[in-house]
Amino acid sequence: MEPFPTRDLRSQISDVVRYIENQPTYHKRITFKKEYVELLNRFEVEYDDRYLFETYDVDD
Repeated sequence: MEPFPTRDLRSQISDVVRYIENQPTYHKRITFKKEYVELLNRFEVEYDDRYLFETYDVDD
């Protein structure tokens, strides 16, 4: 028995690569900060806006 399900991970490599490659396009529609806050909310993570990191727009 494998200690870690590597077979399942190998099958997802192309999906992960595609996800990473599409990030610049995706973040033209939604900012990273907004996505981050949505994830915190979705997983019911308590946070204080004062302590969220600052984000800056960077031209490509």
